[in-house]
Amino acid sequence: MDQDCLIVVIGDSPRLHTGLSRIARDITQRLWAARERLGIQVAQVAWEPRGVVAPMPPWPLVTFAELEQDWGAEQVLGYVNALTGQLGVDPSKVVLFTIWDPARCFEYRHTCENLWGYFAVDGHNRHGRFGGPAAETVVRYKRVLAYTEYGAQVLHDTIAHTNGPGPVMPVSYLPHGHDWGAAQRADAIANCLPPTDGWQLGCVATNQPRKDLGLFFAVLSILREQGEPVHGWLHTDALVTSAWSIPELLEVYTISQDWCYISAGLADERYLQAMYAGCAVTLAPGRGEGFGYPIVESYAMGRPVVHTNYGGGKELTLPEGRVDCIAYDTANPYVLQRPILHPQDVAIRCQQLAHQMLADPTRAAYYAGTVANLHWDQLWPRWETWIRQGLRELRSTP
Repeated sequence: MDQDCLIVVIGDSPRLHTGLSRIARDITQRLWAARERLGIQVAQVAWEPRGVVAPMPPWPLVTFAELEQDWGAEQVLGYVNALTGQLGVDPSKVVLFTIWDPARCFEYRHTCENLWGYFAVDGHNRHGRFGGPAAETVVRYKRVLAYTEYGAQVLHDTIAHTNGPGPVMPVSYLPHGHDWGAAQRADAIANCLPPTDGWQLGCVATNQPRKDLGLFFAVLSILREQGEPVHGWLHTDALVTSAWSIPELLEVYTISQDWCYISAGLADERYLQAMYAGCAVTLAPGRGEGFGYPIVESYAMGRPVVHTNYGGGKELTLPEGRVDCIAYDTANPYVLQRPILHPQDVAIRCQQLAHQMLADPTRAAYYAGTVANLHWDQLWPRWETWIRQGLRELRSTP
């Protein structure tokens, strides 16, 4: 098939270690592998801070370090125009595929007639939608794709409200995948080191306001005060940020590092897999997730998860692990609802699931099976169908 279309993926650099980087890398990698049968050229233009030292991917990658006020839109457009001419692609057959939050894409909304967006939606206002620049962005896109059914509903309602009266096409959703299978789980279980004098509660979360790291330490404190022989493990990106100070949380909740291990920064996948496998249960403390990689990872390693009954992460979490909120915090610029959980409720649920896991280790296979459909080998054919639909529309346009 002639490679008559060009798909340019825009987002975080594949050489970074953010969730958005991982999503963009996984999708671009698979687009690149499928480029001949899809009849496409593939390139990626991505934000990457200066000083990153990492191998380049096999596909064309151009990075920019300065976001400016337009999140790099002017720089990106210049590169895309040059690449279009270099490859001899008809400009009407060029797709800009943004894998970013909608608010970051505001200045991209008029840059291309074929805008595709894969948008994370991690919260909604009291009307079930969001507003501001993010809403003005999504209505300008030709194709809008959500991570979850929840995200698709919020995006649909946002587009309907912003556009006003008239029909609105349903918004599709596709999850992103993982590569952790039975072999990795067996290796992790063989190499994990669970506590010899109790059980371990795990948590993997970035140090940002939307992750309630205080909840993790509060739950640990409650369980220890009740005589539960629980140990903690937290993996995060930085010990101190403008959101949370881990040393302060340890002090406030009287948490001893003799029974709570903190790891930070980049982590090898085998290390993370073994640490997950050493837990009896994990806590996902996001106050609204677009997706929730640590939820999937914990299940893939055969461990139950406790999470809030809200947002995209709710869809990934089994009903046994969902905890209802007691109130919503709306102190943010767009009045999005952020759930607040009672630490005692969370502690009880963590304790219950941990004891079930300890009593019946065969539950590991059950938990791993709940995310088997999200393995890329199973998931990519659905993605390729969505991409083919878009290309068919593109090629049929005069």
